[in-house]
Amino acid sequence: MLYPINLNIENMKITIIGGGKVAYRKATNFLDFGKKVTVVSKEFVDEFKMIENEIEIIHDGYDKKYIKDSFVVVAATNNKDINHKIGVYCNQNGKLVNVVDDKELSNYPSKVKYVVDFFGPTDLSALEFHHM
Repeated sequence: MLYPINLNIENMKITIIGGGKVAYRKATNFLDFGKKVTVVSKEFVDEFKMIENEIEIIHDGYDKKYIKDSFVVVAATNNKDINHKIGVYCNQNGKLVNVVDDKELSNYPSKVKYVVDFFGPTDLSALEFHHM
């Protein structure tokens, strides 16, 4: 069961393992919230060149040492076994983890859904959604 929560990520270390398009999208999402992240991969898609001065890039494969001190981890490699190992480690060590190819192993959702319940007549023009 997922519980909706907002986190103040200002002082949290966030690490993304993977250098592909999904990892890039995750990195830019954190940057949109003003958070610098560490991205670990042996190879990176060209898009990372556009943000390389805004993130920490480590040219290496997955190793627990890179996520040991992280509070939030994204497992976004193209290797399902490595993503699984990252997810298991994070779950066993109390870390928030998004395993991009295994939502059951993830303990926070990768997509935000807006849910609105209406109780009685409502003027839809009065509703506003704010991106937080």
